[in-house]
Parts: sequence; structure tokens; C-alpha cells
Amino acid sequence: MNQLRGVTLRPVRQSDLPLLLNLLGDIDRAHLWGQRRACDEQQLTQTWQQWSQEQMNDKFMVIYRGHPVGLVFDYERSLEDGHTKVATMLVKEACHRGAGVIATTLFAQWLFKNVPLRKFYLEVFEFNSPVVNMLDKLGLPREMQRAEHRYWNGRHWDQYGFAFYREALPDLMNRFTRGRQSQQIQEHQDSRPAADELPLARQSSHHDSVDQALTSLLQEVS
Repeated sequence: MNQLRGVTLRPVRQSDLPLLLNLLGDIDRAHLWGQRRACDEQQLTQTWQQWSQEQMNDKFMVIYRGHPVGLVFDYERSLEDGHTKVATMLVKEACHRGAGVIATTLFAQWLFKNVPLRKFYLEVFEFNSPVVNMLDKLGLPREMQRAEHRYWNGRHWDQYGFAFYREALPDLMNRFTRGRQSQQIQEHQDSRPAADELPLARQSSHHDSVDQALTSLLQEVS
């Protein structure tokens, strides 16, 4: 599996189960992905088994800087119609770093290489404004809208379905590549021995610079 900006994907392992159960059992963020029951460990295990065996198609663990931080998968796949839906779930500590959108992009790369799909959908609720704004910024079209589809925090919210077409993948990969090349040029310039800039350059790590570059382009859900 390719690696991009410290993010890669790998198949799910048995040892990943504790992290996955923590994701499903995170009651503070459960409104983002639909599992809103306050469950004990046995119920969470049953939920994971039901999801993974009956609802998910392909699935991968998201690895960020060598550590598993979440899951990306597709569901409701229709090969006859050439589309599916994709979801990415990250632990809270891995958010706001660009890992989610990069993991989704790597998964899209794998899907379009191995499965005859034309597009996939990213379903986002109206209250998740950081992700809605991010997908708008990427230029993904809103092809679906369900009015007042999710109840949360005292009111009902719409759900949007953003479409990611096969033809859009090269442009998105190029945007990440251009950002990486620009960052490498900037790091080279920062390495010049200017007396007033050298202490700051020493304090800045490569990974923090990557995070800043991604954050300026994309905002993720908290």
C-alpha cells in the first residue's frame, strides 16, 4: 500500500479490535457515524461483527506515523451501478492533522484500481461543518441531500452526499504532491544559516511542517 505524508493503510488485524471498539463506543462522537447506543463491551463486539461481516465491503486500518488511528471502509456497494459509499473513522487524537482525507484518498486509489467503480459517496451531516467546508473546498459535487435526517443536540439536521468521481483522483493526488514539493523547497530555504531564523528552524520538525501544510488546505472533524 502506498504511503502519503506519513499515512498508509493495511488490512485489519485481530489486535486492532480494542481500538475499533473504542471508536464504536465513543459516545461523544457517535452522532457522526450512526452508532449511538451506549453499549457494554459484549454489545460493541457484536456490533463490530455485524458491521464488518454484513455492512462493510473492503476495509483497512489507517496508519499514521506508524500507529493505527482509525478505519476506512466502503459500504452499500453497487457494482451494477458503479458506485459505493466510503467512510473514515479516526480516534480523536488523530483529527485535525489531514490523516482522514489522505486515508480516504489512498482508499480511493485502491478502490478505483481494483473495483470497476465510477464514483463513491461521502455522506456528511449538516452539523459537521468542518468536513462539509473541506469537501466544498475540494470541489466535490453535492449530489444528494436528505432533509432533517439526523437528530442531534436539540434539532434535526440535513445529510449531504458528496460524490468523488474516478476522474477526480489524479487532481487530488497532484495537489498533495505539489504541497509536498513546495514544503521540501521551503525546508531547503529555511535551512540556510540566517542568524535570526536559525533557532526557529531548529525548533520546527518535518512532521509539524507537514501538518501545517495540510491544515491550511483541509480541515477535519473534531
